[in-house]
Amino acid sequence: MNGILALVIIQVFVTCVRASDKGFWYEYPAADGMNEALPIGNGRIGGLVYGHSEKERININEITLWTGDDNPSQKYDGPGYGDYQTLGNLIVDLPEHKVNTEYKRALDIGDAVTTVQYESHGVQYKREYFVSHVSEVLVGRLTADKGKAYTGRIELQDSHKLIANLVNNTIEVNGKLVNGLRFAWKVLAQHTGGTLKVNGSVIEFNGCDALTLIVSAGTDYVFDDQKMFKSGEDPAINVNAWIGKASEKCYETLRTEHLSDFHSLFNRVDVDLGESSAQQTALPTDKRKVEAVATFDPDFEEMFFQFGRYLMISSSRTS
Repeated sequence: MNGILALVIIQVFVTCVRASDKGFWYEYPAADGMNEALPIGNGRIGGLVYGHSEKERININEITLWTGDDNPSQKYDGPGYGDYQTLGNLIVDLPEHKVNTEYKRALDIGDAVTTVQYESHGVQYKREYFVSHVSEVLVGRLTADKGKAYTGRIELQDSHKLIANLVNNTIEVNGKLVNGLRFAWKVLAQHTGGTLKVNGSVIEFNGCDALTLIVSAGTDYVFDDQKMFKSGEDPAINVNAWIGKASEKCYETLRTEHLSDFHSLFNRVDVDLGESSAQQTALPTDKRKVEAVATFDPDFEEMFFQFGRYLMISSSRTS
C-alpha cells in the first residue's frame, strides 16, 4: 500500500513539472481584436499581447474599470448597470524591426509568461511579459544578442482619449469615468545602455542594450453600495507605490517571484492523456488545432484543459 502511494506521489510530481512545458505558439503576430492576442493577468490587471515586431501593442485592463452604479432593478442593461472598460494600449514602436525572419510568438501557460522572438538585421530579439500578483505590476523585458540594438519610442494610448503626463522615464494617465469612478495607469521604462528622453507625448530610447517596462493600474472602486461603489481615494497613490516597489527589484527577482507564486496554484493539478507524436508537437498551434480534428492529439487536449485553469488563475484570483 505504501509503495502504491509513493508511485502516485511521484507520478503527480512528474506531471506537474511537465506542465511547465505546455505552450501555445504562432508564426505570425496577432490580428486586431481579441481572438488572437495572448492573454496574461494576475486576477486584477490584465494584458493582451499582440506581438508585432515593428509596433508592439499590449491592451491593458483593470478588473474594476466599470461605468455602472447601483442597479436597483437587478436587470441586465438596467439603470446603473454600466459597461466594462479597457484602459488602453501600451505601444512600443520599433520601426527598424519591420523586416524580420524566424518569428515566433508564444504563451507558456505553465509559467504564465508570453514571449516574442525574431531576427532582424542580423540581431536576435526577444520580448518577455508577465503580470505579477506578488508585485501588482505587468512586467516586460526586451533583450537582444547584440548591444545598442533598441531604438524606438514608448507611449500610452488611453481608450478614453485622455492626455498622458510624462515625468522623467514614466508615462501616466489619470482620469474619471462618466459615473465618477477615478482611475490611473502608468508605465515606468528602465534601460541598460543607450539613452531615454521625453519627447512630447512619448518616451524615446536610443541605442539601448535592453529595456524593462513596469506597468500598473487601479481605480477607486469599493464594494460598498452606500458609497456608490467609489471610495473617493486617489488611485494614483497605490499605482505609484506598486511601481515604486517593483522598480527596486531587478527583472530576475520579479520573474522568480512571479513563477513561484503562479506555480503554487497551477502545479496543483495535471492530466495525462498520453503522449503526442513528434510531428504533432512540431506544429504551431493554429495548424495543430486543424490536424487535431482528424487525429487525436493527447498533449494538445491536455493543454486546453490546462488553458482553462490558466485563464481562471490569471483573471479571477483574489489571493
